[in-house]
Amino acid sequence: MIYSRAPITINDNGSNVFLYSQKGLFMIDNPEMALLLRYIETQNLISHGDIGKF
Repeated sequence: MIYSRAPITINDNGSNVFLYSQKGLFMIDNPEMALLLRYIETQNLISHGDIGKF
């Protein structure tokens, strides 16, 4: 599943979570962080302004 909110895009292929930003591509290989990112995105807990603070 791909979630996109400028300036960050999160691509979740089911086994890995990739985070694309203006600073490059990052693979989130920490399982807890991957779960947190999936939860945040599916629950819409981050607004456009907040996501830029990552």
